[in-house]
Amino acid sequence: MNKPRLKELPLRQTRRVYGPDGLPLLAAPPRRGEDTPPRISIVTPSYNQGDFLEECILSVLEQGYPNLEYIIMDGGSTDRSVEIIKKYEKYLTYWQSQRDGGQYQAINEGFRHSSGAIMAWINSDDKYHPGSFRTVANAFISHPEVSWLTGRPSTWNEQGDLADVRLMRTFTRDDYLDPALDTYIQQESTFWRRDLWEKSGGAINGEFDYAGDFELWLRFFDHAQLHLVDALLGGFRYHAAQKTAVASERYLEEVQRIRCTQHVASNRGTSPPTHRIEIATSLVPNNVSGQLPAVRSWQKLGFEVVSINPAEEIPLLDQHYPGVRFITAKRHGKHLVGKPCVFIDDILSHFRTSAADRFGIVNSDVFLFADKDFVDFIGQHSRDALVYGSRVEIPRYGSALGYTYHYGFDYFFFDRVLLDAYPASQFMLGIPWWDYWQCSQL
Repeated sequence: MNKPRLKELPLRQTRRVYGPDGLPLLAAPPRRGEDTPPRISIVTPSYNQGDFLEECILSVLEQGYPNLEYIIMDGGSTDRSVEIIKKYEKYLTYWQSQRDGGQYQAINEGFRHSSGAIMAWINSDDKYHPGSFRTVANAFISHPEVSWLTGRPSTWNEQGDLADVRLMRTFTRDDYLDPALDTYIQQESTFWRRDLWEKSGGAINGEFDYAGDFELWLRFFDHAQLHLVDALLGGFRYHAAQKTAVASERYLEEVQRIRCTQHVASNRGTSPPTHRIEIATSLVPNNVSGQLPAVRSWQKLGFEVVSINPAEEIPLLDQHYPGVRFITAKRHGKHLVGKPCVFIDDILSHFRTSAADRFGIVNSDVFLFADKDFVDFIGQHSRDALVYGSRVEIPRYGSALGYTYHYGFDYFFFDRVLLDAYPASQFMLGIPWWDYWQCSQL
């Protein structure tokens, strides 16, 4: 199924505000008696970021914005951070340096000390672009219908120089939840009204260590559409002290868990497909980023999903895959092939006890792009028949580039009649030639 391209806005920095359709909004006329700009509350969480903290503080204070609340929440740093904060404390609304429950709890506590009509946070190793607060204030004043907005994503290098500016893309909540579209809202460039914060729960979800912003944006989407302002507002700094690879992987895992949970919740109460089809796979630990989008695509289409695994793997997996039923494998093939692969015979044995009327075996990282009636399509065409095929290799989800993999098969669908047509074997899911054996027996 072809995915629509997100509308990209060219790089101009006009400071105009754009709606979700990519069209600029018309500014409301100024109101009399509103000479005082809206108060902006900024919170900076920090811990042992003395090398970058002062530059971050100055990017806030040197905005010269006349109605600013600036709050710094330090987690008990042992470097020179407190010395730096004290240097600027007369310009701060509130600051503290003590142990806290982590970044998101610190931000939540910081916002409790704030009263501004416009809110945002900036981490202590990132910084704002000059003039961004006035741009944000003017956008909210001129467009009362806008509840939250974001600017052009940008990055800084370790020295604090501008390294990259990216195109803005318009998208909806559904786009944001779709991993195939690779949507991204830069936290450093995002501002919102206090009433939206309060309607959305008034806190960042402390359940997440890395993707609390992603979950917060989803709650914002429940109440208001995101708008774009054609300007550089904030930027993320890349530097050597970051554990970028580990943090990115953890962030992606949490994002995918949120996406999957949102999908399962949004599908409650919808009409089920005509056919009940159960997909069996064998998820592996340590590949959440590759497998969760695939599993979510199956669930989105209406398939039931089970994963058959050795008992010791299930506690490592079930927390990451909402809606997946895990079944303990009675045996596995580690003593034969060096990996705890499950036997095809055991998958077929499970199907014989299932209440579904059609069955599928799918490799755990195969994403299914299809129309919403795909389950019924498979149900019709797998009656007394085997439906199988190969994957298309692509560099990332949503890419238009790729090629068909001609050396094997990745998905199989069939009905209950064919279960007894398979002879006993020692083939295992994921071991060479299992896929050829699967389609050659019928």
